Formats: sequence, C-alpha cells, structure tokens
Amino acid sequence: MCFFVQTNHTRKELLFLMFKEINLRNHSSLHKLFYSLAFQKKVDTIIIYGHSLNRADYSYFESIFDMYDVFNSDVKLRFYYWRGYDKKDNLSEEQKKVIAKQQERKAMKNIAKLLNSYGSTLENEHGENIINKLVLEQRLSLLPSPLL
Repeated sequence: MCFFVQTNHTRKELLFLMFKEINLRNHSSLHKLFYSLAFQKKVDTIIIYGHSLNRADYSYFESIFDMYDVFNSDVKLRFYYWRGYDKKDNLSEEQKKVIAKQQERKAMKNIAKLLNSYGSTLENEHGENIINKLVLEQRLSLLPSPLL
C-alpha cells in the first residue's frame, strides 16, 4: 500500500489523504515518498479514503496524527469505506444494504484498532479514550464512499 497527498485547492485548511494500491519495487521507495511530501501546517479535517487500515501502515498514520496533534487539537478525522459493491453490480436493494452494513462494520473495527493503537502511543494522555474523545467532540466520522 502506498499513498499520496493532494491538497484541496478550494479550502487550504483541508488535507486530503488518498490511499491507493500500487506496486513498489522496494520498501525504501515508500519511505522516500512519504517523507518527501509537503504537509500543510494547519488542517481542520483529515480525510482517509479507500485504505484497508492494516497494521503495517500504522506508523504512517501515527506520524500524521502526531503532526496534527489529533488527540489535543480540533482536527476532525473522516474515514470513507467501500460499500462492497459498485453501480455496475446487479444486486437487489436488500443485498446492497447487507453488504454495505458488513463493510461498515469491518471499517469500524479497523478504525477502532488503528485509533486504539495510536492512543497507546500517547504519553501523559488518556490515549485509551481517544475514540470516546473524538466521538464526544464530534471529530470522528465514517461514511460510505461514493458509488462508481
């Protein structure tokens, strides 16, 4: 997995993270790509789109979350998940609902793992409560990705 960062030019305070599968010949290329990115100094929302949220990528999320002090700041996290089907799929409305609910649950589970792992890295904080904190402050959202 690799990612690229694209700044939304209509709102300078928005950081848009898009994750995409690509083949890399060696792992060092991934590190070079990540550390060469120019991040904005201040953002109000981090959008994570189409990412599996595997443990192997936690260090990158940790770096980003630390950079924007997600625990103590007002930065919002918006996760988009794949519904499990595309427009072209010939499914009944009931099948779509069942599949989408399964995908939503899978995404929630992966987000909880990611955030709990991140929370465990926070010293002198109550990092174990990061999900509750983000929810209470209305800074965590999970949405289905647009149908393609």
